[in-house]
Amino acid sequence: MKPLIWILGCWGLLGLLSAQAQTQIVLAGMDDPLSHTSVKVMEEAYGQIGIEVIYVPYPPFRGLKVANQGIVDGEVSRVPNLQKQYTNLRMISVPVNLLEMVLFTRLPDFEFESLDQLKPYTIGIQRGIKIEERFTQGLQSVPVSNASQKFFMLERGRVDFIIESRLLGQARLREFPIENARILDKALIKTDLFHYLHKRNEHLIAPLTQALQRMQALGRITEIRQQMFAKYQ
Repeated sequence: MKPLIWILGCWGLLGLLSAQAQTQIVLAGMDDPLSHTSVKVMEEAYGQIGIEVIYVPYPPFRGLKVANQGIVDGEVSRVPNLQKQYTNLRMISVPVNLLEMVLFTRLPDFEFESLDQLKPYTIGIQRGIKIEERFTQGLQSVPVSNASQKFFMLERGRVDFIIESRLLGQARLREFPIENARILDKALIKTDLFHYLHKRNEHLIAPLTQALQRMQALGRITEIRQQMFAKYQ
């Protein structure tokens, strides 16, 4: 039994030494307030294990693709269980952010209660955002390339609704107001977001998980999120 314990201890030590030897990590993500919040969390977590984060914004689908191909070291934050589709990615089990998707509309009296209500209407979504694509299956979705195009379509009356994160939408409307645009109170989707690493970085999973667990226990992840969210409200 002692040799087995010794071997396991060596494996753990080797993982820690590997993490300490690596000084930088390159992460893909989107260029939006939600991703910027996740970057702040991950910068602090990686900082605890002596690694500097280099953040490279990509379009949604492209970011996952380059992370899965190993062109970058990982994805800053995404919805859970994407490793089933992107098999070279490994999900870190501690949530690093919270995604709340809501509807934006210019319709004055509409209140959202169920998906059936949306069937007669057109809904702008962003191509490559998996959660938006899944949510609008069977509905009249209008895919566009980025969030700005969604808001442009809403402003011009080309769609009845758009789906967007509450955080990004609030920031967008504060900077570029749209007449009569409003956020519907009821969230369509609430889900935790998780960090992903390419499989070549598996040696970082244990120390990074421990760092995030410490931050979670201290309330630090929530604190960072609240500070960042306050900037965009």
